[in-house]
Amino acid sequence: MLIVGLGNPPELYGKTRHNAGFWLVDEWVRRLGKSWQLEKKFQAHCVKYEGHVFLKSTHFMNLSGQSLQKIMAYYQIPVSDLVVAYDEMSFSAGVARFKQGGGAAGHNGVKDIISRIGDQFIRVRIGVGRPAPGHDVSHFVLSPPSRSEKALIDQAIQALVDDAEMILNKDFAKLMNQWNQ
Repeated sequence: MLIVGLGNPPELYGKTRHNAGFWLVDEWVRRLGKSWQLEKKFQAHCVKYEGHVFLKSTHFMNLSGQSLQKIMAYYQIPVSDLVVAYDEMSFSAGVARFKQGGGAAGHNGVKDIISRIGDQFIRVRIGVGRPAPGHDVSHFVLSPPSRSEKALIDQAIQALVDDAEMILNKDFAKLMNQWNQ
């Protein structure tokens, strides 16, 4: 299985809402006691664990599919074995949902992935809240959450990583029933 966290280069955007996918895979890898390794051929940071691969692209969000497409071809990973975690403005901070297939809903990282490999992958959508009416969406996702929002997002990430075995075992029906209430 390939588990991908979406985000932008952490040197510039590490604390922004758009990096919620990175936050999830970072916590998961930390709990495994592993360290990220730069894999230049994939243009990504990777961790291998018991036949699974974790990935964070070094590209900006809107080019997320490039690294993903390369690593999937190299390891011959089918789309059905792909899990992508990313920020979701449709949900309040700290709400998380699983979904298989569907459109990009305006998320440029997901749009790039769909254009390269199709849409039938599992998504872990991590709520980051929504900007106030009339406020710029790009500015919102490229800014840090408030302290209380970050605490809620971190709680959701902890709970998602607690369910790591179900994710790796592809028990998505159970995960959707549990999380999508």
